[in-house]
Amino acid sequence: IIKALERLQMSDGGFPWYRYPECRSSVYTTHEVLELIGELRHLGYLTDNEDINAIVKRAIGYYDKENLRLYKEQLKVNKKNHSGFSDYVYVRSLFPELALPAENKTMMKNCIKAMTTDWKGTSLGNKAFYALALNRSGEKKVARAIVESLRQFALVKPQTGMYWDNVQTGWRYFDKVAVTSVILEAMNEVDGRRDEIDQIRKWILLMKQTNDWGSSSLAAHAVYSLLTTGSQWLERNEMPQVTIDGKPVAFDKIDTFLGYCKKEIPATSLATLSIQRNGAGPAWGAVYSQFKASMDKIEEASVYDLSIHKEFYVYQTDGTLLKTDNFKVGDKVQVRTVIKNAKDLDFVTVKDERGACFEPVEQLSTYRYADYTCYYLEIKDSETNMFFTSLNKGTHVISYDVYVTAPGKYSVGIATAQCQYAPQVTAHSAGAVVEVE
Repeated sequence: IIKALERLQMSDGGFPWYRYPECRSSVYTTHEVLELIGELRHLGYLTDNEDINAIVKRAIGYYDKENLRLYKEQLKVNKKNHSGFSDYVYVRSLFPELALPAENKTMMKNCIKAMTTDWKGTSLGNKAFYALALNRSGEKKVARAIVESLRQFALVKPQTGMYWDNVQTGWRYFDKVAVTSVILEAMNEVDGRRDEIDQIRKWILLMKQTNDWGSSSLAAHAVYSLLTTGSQWLERNEMPQVTIDGKPVAFDKIDTFLGYCKKEIPATSLATLSIQRNGAGPAWGAVYSQFKASMDKIEEASVYDLSIHKEFYVYQTDGTLLKTDNFKVGDKVQVRTVIKNAKDLDFVTVKDERGACFEPVEQLSTYRYADYTCYYLEIKDSETNMFFTSLNKGTHVISYDVYVTAPGKYSVGIATAQCQYAPQVTAHSAGAVVEVE
C-alpha cells in the first residue's frame, strides 16, 4: 500500500484522483490521504516509517502551498470567510511536528480566530470538526462550549444509545454515521464522559448492523472513531450461557472464534429461554419462531426497529378512498402497506401475498418512486414484492392497485418486511379474510 501511495504521489507532493497522462494533484484527495495517515498515527501506527514520513513531508508541502493560494483567492472575494478553511486547520493539527511556513502561520491564526465565533451558526458535523481543531490549537474553552452545545442536541434511548436526529449532511460528511463519528471523536477528546461515549459507540455499531458502509474513507473514519474512544470492547469474553428449560445449549469450538453461532431448536408449545452474558461489550442476537396457522389467526408481529401494517381502500365514484374489508366484483382497490422503521435500513424486501380475488392493475414489474422513496415493484402470480436499496428512518406508506375479479370468501395473505442485511430485523402484518359480493 505504501509503494502504491508513492507511485500515486505527484512531483509537487500532491495526490491526483487517479494517475493518467497530464493529470494534476487534487487538494481534496491530498487532504483525504493526509487525514487518514494522521489518524493511523494517532492510533499508534506508522509513526516511525521512513517511507510514510517522506510521503507526508512532501504532501504537507503541497497542501500548505495550495491552501495558502486558495486562501488568498478567497480574500479577494470575501475577506471574512476565514473559517471556510477549518478542514485545513484540522489536518495540520494531526502533524504538529511539521512547522508551518510564515504566511501559513498568519492564515492559521486568522482561521482559528474566526472559528471561535462562527461555530454557532454551523451544522452539527462542522461543530464537532471545529471542536477538534480548536482544542488542538489551544482554544480549549471554546472547544468545550461547542461540545456542550452538541450534548444538548443529543437523544438518548436504552435501545439505541446516544445519537443526533437532526444531523445535516453535506459534501464532506454525506451520511449520519460519518457525522456522528466526528461528534464521537470530538466529545471524547474535548470533554469525554465514558457513559456518553459508549452510548454513541453503541448507536454507531447498531447502524452497522443494518447498513452497508461500503469501502469509502468515511467507513474507515467510523472504524477509527470506534477504536480510539470509550471502553475496551475488543477483548474476547467467555461464551454466554444459554439454556432452554434449564438444559444448556452446546456450542462448537469454531463459534468462539467467529463470535457468532446459529442453533436450530425443536419447537415446543412452551419453553423458557435463558441467556447469561459475562462480557461488558455490546452484543445482539435473535430468536426466530416458525409455525403454521390459518390466515385469520395470524396476528401482526414486529420488532423494535421495524413494523408493517396492511390496509385496503376502495375507490369511490368521486375518486375518494373508503377503508373497508368488504368488496364487490369490479371494485378497484388500493392495497396500502404502512412500514415504520426506527432506524435507517439497507436492502429491505417486502413480500405481500395477494388474495386470489385480486388482479393487479399494473401487470409489469418496474421501478417506482413514492413517499420520497425509490423501490422496485415486482408483480408475480400470487404476490407483489417490493425491493428497497435503502429505507430511511420514518414511516413509509407504499401502495398498489388491484381489481376485484371473483365473488366469495378469500384469505388475502400477510405482508412481510425484512432487512436482508440483518435478517433478524423482520416483521409481518396480520392475516385477514375478506368477502366479495
